[in-house]
Amino acid sequence: MHAENELLPSQRIKGLKVSDVMHSKVIQLPTSFSCIAIPARRQQIPCPEMAKKWPHLRDIASHLIHPQNDIEVGLLIGSNCPQAIIPREVIPGQQNEPYAQRSDLGWGIIGNVTKPTENNDESSVAIVHRVTTRNPTSTNTPQQKTCYFAIKPTVKEVINPAQLCQMLELDFSERRNSEPSMSQDDKKFLSKMDQGAYQEEGGHYVMPLPFRELVPKMPNNNNDPEVKTNVLVTQVTSRSFSTIPERLEYFSDWHRAKRAVAVIVRFQRRWKRSHLRPDEAPMSSTTEYQRSNVEELLQAEVAIVKQVQEQAFSKEIQTLRSMQKPDSGQDDVRRRKAVMKKTSSLYRLDPFLDKEGVLRVGGRLTRANTPSC
Repeated sequence: MHAENELLPSQRIKGLKVSDVMHSKVIQLPTSFSCIAIPARRQQIPCPEMAKKWPHLRDIASHLIHPQNDIEVGLLIGSNCPQAIIPREVIPGQQNEPYAQRSDLGWGIIGNVTKPTENNDESSVAIVHRVTTRNPTSTNTPQQKTCYFAIKPTVKEVINPAQLCQMLELDFSERRNSEPSMSQDDKKFLSKMDQGAYQEEGGHYVMPLPFRELVPKMPNNNNDPEVKTNVLVTQVTSRSFSTIPERLEYFSDWHRAKRAVAVIVRFQRRWKRSHLRPDEAPMSSTTEYQRSNVEELLQAEVAIVKQVQEQAFSKEIQTLRSMQKPDSGQDDVRRRKAVMKKTSSLYRLDPFLDKEGVLRVGGRLTRANTPSC
């Protein structure tokens, strides 16, 4: 395309003649003009494939030739040569369908050969071939001519399901804001508070009771069997964790239990030291936490074992503590057996208490003939 009022170099050519493919008809052309490029599209050249797409044009498919891509368009015949474009035979189609026209130069197809269902841009392209001539006039009064044309657009409607639902809901929606609306009871309650609420001299506020009726009816529930007039004495029990075995149930790891008991043993030892030596500085309640060492972990393990043994073998431990010299030899073993009940599970195991008070058993090791170190 060229700009408006643009001068293009051209030459006039006279004496051109054209003929059809079969050379059966020769037509004399009027004066022709040369140009740099001819505005033509190869997609607009009729071919057999175009004719076969339409049922009413299939008969002329054999009379059309295939376009040769290696040959450029060199001649464009317009309406100034009516002998070349005069219709000799016409095959019409339905509404908005292309039609076929036979001239002295052969068959041609006029109209858009692309069907609406096919995806291409042929329907959105407009090409205008028009040559206007005018007499030279003065440059002071130029004449301008304007040509307007419109292209039929092809627009596809895109439907969004979310927007469609929102559009349909607008016809039945009574309110558009998302805030909850007040009911009639809410409005009545606010009106009653505005009218009946006041402040006393002491600064207290007095508000009316929000009854729905002016004089509410209070039912008599004395005869209601579900209402209990007598209050029975209930028993309240409280559970305290005073022993170490009860606290061990809340630990899933043996090492964590030992560390917790080690902290308790440490504070117990400090508390006893502060009472035995009152001249020392009292123990602070916000003592900085320190990690337990190996000795404290061993003491915690001994404390846990002693507590568990106290719970399981309390009678046996009391019997062994009543003896003056435990673990003194074979004579002491016989004394323990004489005092120990035969129903005890430790009767045949020669139980005794070591220096730390832990319950241990002698058994075969005590009676074995082994040299003493």
